[in-house]
Amino acid sequence: MVAIASEGSYDPLEKRTELRPATQQNLRQVLGFFLGYLDRCHPASLHLPLAQSLTRQTLEGFMADLAKTNKDGSVLTLMERLKALCVRADLKDAAAIIAEVAGSSPTRGYIPPPRASARQVYRSAKAFFLVRVREIRRLGMRWRERARARRAASEALTALVVMLLTQLPLRIKNVLSLDLGNRLIVHEADIVIYIPGEEMKGGQDFNAVLGKELGRCVRLYLEFVRPILCSANSPKNLFLGAKGGALSYPTAYSRIRKLTERLCGEKINPHSFRRLVAVWARGDRSLGAEVAWRQLQHADQTQTDRVYAPARVEFGRHVYQAALKQALQRAARLQK
Repeated sequence: MVAIASEGSYDPLEKRTELRPATQQNLRQVLGFFLGYLDRCHPASLHLPLAQSLTRQTLEGFMADLAKTNKDGSVLTLMERLKALCVRADLKDAAAIIAEVAGSSPTRGYIPPPRASARQVYRSAKAFFLVRVREIRRLGMRWRERARARRAASEALTALVVMLLTQLPLRIKNVLSLDLGNRLIVHEADIVIYIPGEEMKGGQDFNAVLGKELGRCVRLYLEFVRPILCSANSPKNLFLGAKGGALSYPTAYSRIRKLTERLCGEKINPHSFRRLVAVWARGDRSLGAEVAWRQLQHADQTQTDRVYAPARVEFGRHVYQAALKQALQRAARLQK
């Protein structure tokens, strides 16, 4: 099976390359783990073709067995490798079962949710943003103070991006594409965000009126922060980079991870904010799964149920916290 999955494709549309020897070794290792589990717990299944052995029952037992005997993220890593092997070997039904049991789509690995809550991150980012705006307002126009103002403006921009991601079901590319007049419409009383349906995975237009608190922060950004980042040739984008052009995805990604580590002690990827919102909605009895689905704007509710299911969230949090605990113990030993 590893040999079949390792073969590349001569069809350019398929875009399959041969697997590296190290990857093949990893896949053989995970197959060995799974066959050893069948031999111990389901000996009758060991003599069936592998596609028939990959049933929901055996995979759930395999995952539970791994969770008891392995540490850190090795459980999810092994499930991901087994799923990738089935995809490469054209065992699509088996790969779909693994994806459902492991709580991830067939093409993307599951990422445990951050420990911080959406509310905690939002409040920390808001406080950080207001401090930076206050710093900008008291700085003068001498060259040294201008340099400090630009640094404070970049930090305030990142904090506002984090605030938007924690409050709205948007992906980072949607936030970075916001421009003045077309997608960010400022009225006397309200601020409206509009994104056309062709840029949303659900295919529906996105319209949102910002709340009073978030709207006030956007107005402060437009009045005091954005003018510092503007240049003569600046585009109409809401968020600008250091040289006055549109803020790029890699720069925003790096800044968000650094700022969230500074604010709440852990690096949070931009897409993980959607998971934070989903976890919060699923955990609130007055909201539940349907609200999480509508908030995330998935095309199908089954995707929300599968990827953001409470059992998956709890399992991911357990693995994440185990890894964090072990990392802290290693750091403490090194300090001694």
